Amino acid sequence: MGNKMCNYKKPFVTIFTPTYNRAYILKRLYGSLLIQTNTNFEWLIVDDGSSDETESLVQEFIGDNKHTFDIRYYKKKNEGKHIAINLGVKEARGVLFFIVDSDDALQENAIEKIIEEEKTIENKEQFAGVAGLKGNLLGEPIKSPTEVYTKKELDTLIEQKDATSIEYRYKYKISGDRAEVVYTDLMRKIPFPKIGNEKFMEESYLWMSISKMNLKFRWFNSVIYLCEYMQDGLTNNMREIVKKNWKTHCFCANYDLTIKEIPIKIRARECIRYYRYGMYGKRKIKDLWIECNDKILSIPAVLFAFIYRVR
Repeated sequence: MGNKMCNYKKPFVTIFTPTYNRAYILKRLYGSLLIQTNTNFEWLIVDDGSSDETESLVQEFIGDNKHTFDIRYYKKKNEGKHIAINLGVKEARGVLFFIVDSDDALQENAIEKIIEEEKTIENKEQFAGVAGLKGNLLGEPIKSPTEVYTKKELDTLIEQKDATSIEYRYKYKISGDRAEVVYTDLMRKIPFPKIGNEKFMEESYLWMSISKMNLKFRWFNSVIYLCEYMQDGLTNNMREIVKKNWKTHCFCANYDLTIKEIPIKIRARECIRYYRYGMYGKRKIKDLWIECNDKILSIPAVLFAFIYRVR
């Protein structure tokens, strides 16, 4: 592990980037940080065991005279994005913690907008942070990797809303990718668990944990985060990634069953997911049943898990 410290003031936002063999694309994110209209942030990079030129590239970033913000770099052994996030949270100096993946970028006013929205929150103890829209590289707001919001759909969204992640998704029925920015002190209370040697845990664990604490986000409808879904990224390889990390997948599905605010239809689906991947991992049904957090939903879930078995 290594890092280089610069003498910058304490930042309001930590932009955190976990990266693994992304030297070929990381310059784009760096370029978007150089043009930010508000530079009250640090860029904290955790290299999750890259074997490419990531370290030397980041050292070039640190050594050049283009940036007016602090860049810190840590390298660790490969354990997965969620464990890299744990380290990032530990080392972060910002009030807010913003996860920005290495193959993505920010709108030039992203930090300005984040700080502006956060300053409007009065009862901060009731909030987890703020959340803006994600867009494609053209800045068009997206609701999935391949689907852009229409103007009519955007017009139906309330400009600013205070709600937990669960309320936002299920009560108000708003879909689409979002860019959540969380208070760093809160992130430190919710570390991702490490399960065996598995290297992937979905970030929904974090959002569900925050919802269980009944903490809201201030959701706003400005694109702050620009996405490109790469062929070597998590989204495009999810099925095989989940199969390799079935224990963690079961854990997350079973965890969701503890959250009664999630609609019954969604919890039933999570229960089926729990049994499907538990069976894929050759766990005994009896043991899965004992550990399951919803015995009632387990009755139909086991049958569906048999029918739609993971191959």
